[in-house]
Amino acid sequence: MKKINRYMALMLVFLLLIGTSTMIAYAEETNLLTRDEVLAMNKSELLSTLKDNGLLLPEDYATHTELAENFVYNYAPLIMDGTVDPSVQMFNYDQSNAMLSNLGEVLANLGLTTNSARSVRSTYTLQKSTAIGSWSSSYQYYNCYAYSLGKTSGLQPGERSGADFSLTMSISDMADVVLADLATEGYWGYTTTTKPTSLPDEYFRIIAMRKDTGCVDYHFMRLYNGSLNSWSHKPGGTQPLKWNYTSPGATTWSNERVVNGVALAPTVTYESTVYYILYKHEDDPGIQPWSLNVETE
Repeated sequence: MKKINRYMALMLVFLLLIGTSTMIAYAEETNLLTRDEVLAMNKSELLSTLKDNGLLLPEDYATHTELAENFVYNYAPLIMDGTVDPSVQMFNYDQSNAMLSNLGEVLANLGLTTNSARSVRSTYTLQKSTAIGSWSSSYQYYNCYAYSLGKTSGLQPGERSGADFSLTMSISDMADVVLADLATEGYWGYTTTTKPTSLPDEYFRIIAMRKDTGCVDYHFMRLYNGSLNSWSHKPGGTQPLKWNYTSPGATTWSNERVVNGVALAPTVTYESTVYYILYKHEDDPGIQPWSLNVETE
């Protein structure tokens, strides 16, 4: 009986040693990064390391490595310190929202995230816009592009026409994609970089668009209450906002936003030239394409 007990005791010690070794190995394997290590990496090293730990890249970011490198370098620290909540769709470009969500998931799996974001958010006050109305959960389902065209379901440039679209495109090429989308729905129009002082005729509508120079996002505005001196916009899946200026070109835009009554500080600034798109339905009376001295699609 003593021999059996001694044998069982040895086996128990052996199993405990194996279990301890496995736990140590697992801990070493699942704690590959520390916050300081992340902050010390350059853009290329960080992207490579995160990909090794399961970061999935949406198509545009997989095709353009420099976009992915800049994104993880800028947003990993913001997610880690709780300034940015990766579950909130702060961008208008769906692939940037996917990139943010994927990055947040990897950092969470590595134990590098914090829950301190709420206190940071609550201190921010909108600077360039004013919230319109009150929060609705329906806002999370459509972005600025859909809002500018009066739609309430998600929409990306090129989605209607099948035209290629990438954040690496110039703002003028992006505007051409929008014209192609409009054409598929029976509209014709043209672009200008000068804010119109009047509508060519009463049937025209106007939207304004811009992108950031870092190629993270694009943004759209539309007339508010039909006035050329009043504009509104909707940053990603957040609440519509009224622009505090009479012209979209008065200052740079940002993705400051309101979610469920809470104002969130911006992470993107849109600095490109403002492109205005004037368009009307092909069945509308009044001015027709051949009567304007502009290029149309």
